[in-house]
Amino acid sequence: MFIRSKLSASLALALVSGGAAHAVPVNFLDNANRLIRVDSATPGTVSSTTALTGLQAGETLLGFDYRPASPRVLYGLGSTGRVYAINPLTGGATALGAPVVITGTAAGVDFNPSVDRIRVVTSAGQDLRLNPDNGALAATDAPLAYAAGDAGFGTAPRVTAAAYTNNLPGATPTTLYVIDTGRGVLATQGSVNSAPVSPNSGQLFTVGATGVTSTDAAGFDIGRDGTVLASFTSPATGTTSLYSLNLATGAATLIGTVGTAGQTYTGLAIALPSVASFGTTANQTAVGGALDNFVGVPGAGLGALFASIDGLAPGARADALSQLTPAAYSLLPEVTLRTVEFQQDTLQRYLRDFRDGGTGNRVGGDAKIGSFLVASGREGRYDAATDRSRVEYGAAGVIGGVDLRLRENLLVGITGGYDDARVRLGSTRNSKIENWFVGGYATARLGPGFIDLFGSYGEADYDLRRTVQFGGGTTALDFASTTESRTYFGGGTVGINIKAGGFVLEPFAGARYARVKIDGFSDGTGIGALTLGRTTYESVLGNFGAKVGGEFTVGNATVRPEVRGAYRYEFKDDREAAFSFGFAGTGNNGALAFTPTPLRRSYYTAGAGFTVSGATSPLSLVVDYTGEFAKDRNINGITGGLRLVF
Repeated sequence: MFIRSKLSASLALALVSGGAAHAVPVNFLDNANRLIRVDSATPGTVSSTTALTGLQAGETLLGFDYRPASPRVLYGLGSTGRVYAINPLTGGATALGAPVVITGTAAGVDFNPSVDRIRVVTSAGQDLRLNPDNGALAATDAPLAYAAGDAGFGTAPRVTAAAYTNNLPGATPTTLYVIDTGRGVLATQGSVNSAPVSPNSGQLFTVGATGVTSTDAAGFDIGRDGTVLASFTSPATGTTSLYSLNLATGAATLIGTVGTAGQTYTGLAIALPSVASFGTTANQTAVGGALDNFVGVPGAGLGALFASIDGLAPGARADALSQLTPAAYSLLPEVTLRTVEFQQDTLQRYLRDFRDGGTGNRVGGDAKIGSFLVASGREGRYDAATDRSRVEYGAAGVIGGVDLRLRENLLVGITGGYDDARVRLGSTRNSKIENWFVGGYATARLGPGFIDLFGSYGEADYDLRRTVQFGGGTTALDFASTTESRTYFGGGTVGINIKAGGFVLEPFAGARYARVKIDGFSDGTGIGALTLGRTTYESVLGNFGAKVGGEFTVGNATVRPEVRGAYRYEFKDDREAAFSFGFAGTGNNGALAFTPTPLRRSYYTAGAGFTVSGATSPLSLVVDYTGEFAKDRNINGITGGLRLVF
């Protein structure tokens, strides 16, 4: 009721001012059966021309109007009496049912918003109601005639355009206005607000002269916001011009020539802006374009989605389109690489401790075999950006390894593990990623210098959840999907291990290459469901930092604490992580491209921890913390485990 009250107020303003409330998109039909679109403020500039397809051979449209209950679908009446549902942006027309008999060469076609029926009035006085769902005749009403006592009484009306007020679905009251190009007047069909005389009576009541002489090529529409526009065609030149129309007096005020001078256009329908125009990025515009390019007659789901987007404040529409893009999946490769980070950090910590003697000691001789088993818990988040959803991350994993110590300064080993991540991909629902991996590691030292090598192959299973919600809950869509991936990574670190007394300084520099291949998947078939193509993501990461450690004895145990910090830089541009996707529910299955907003390419890590081992014990304990920080992320992890030599 509040919305309708606001509309009534805007209509009252239109009655007083007699002008358009603001510039709006307007459709006309040219003599080549093409829809043109202009801006009502500059009708001489044609912004688009779209050929109609799907009409019967030789058929033209007598009139058309947008359906209040589905305002992105243009309903047209063909010259054979057939009703068509038309996508005005693609020109695709879908015939609805069998034709009805139409008399007259010109017609006014408009929706009654209260009952969702198409009113058809013709230049021959015919007065019909049609069902927009199947094109069938809903009722034949009394022929058009001026009421007794009216100035036009006794004159046969030549009605060629019609429009209802209060153009919202189910809105009441509503008034039907018509243009009689024979007399050059605006009239109501029935009483104002349709009572006490119903429009179904066919009775016309003169409002006033338009002040314009026109052929039957006229058009008339009243927008959802009360904007009142009419078009008239000069009998002398054939030029169609656009006017604002005062519903209180009938007076028309010229806005400008439509299209090219000398060109005749028929029909007039005030359109909504395209959904694509709501987008502020290429990704949002692409999804908006997929919605605009719907095929056939939108079902209830797509219609509800259109209504929800159209009902949003202008600033919220771009956010809604962003939710409909794959932005929720944009960081899936990055999240998958968290397992690589877990492996890399754990292996580097183990190899540092090997150099410092913190991995245990064998009684009675040199240790030839080393091993470790470490568990980890991590959590954190990646911040949202325009084309990237916020990701909340949590994971628990375990990694182990066995190595052969060929000599005091040379080690080669194998590793494997499992990592279980729970992530929220811009949603309140958890997705699950399970990772398994196997790999190897090695280190060699020559004097104070050293080189560490590591790498692995991993596979992951994804159980993904995505939520789209906007419009105060008027749109709430949940999607689920599964897929798999394979990850390859390898890297190395070089540095210098400097010992002085009980302290160790170890500056280092390293690089790591990782490649993630995520299989394509679909998260449903309904409105807004996405189908993603196979994605390959590559990372080349530089790692530059230093560790400072120490050693002291507590009873029979040796404690080796350390702190460290590093600067990391991603050499591969995240914008290269673009992928293709399909958008379901519109009938248009064309592939779209999505390029996520990249994360910052540089970030910092910090860590601290300690090992505890006995002087002659083969067992040692490690506890460690690692944090990763940047303006767009914060990830923290704790690891703890045992090392054993034998």
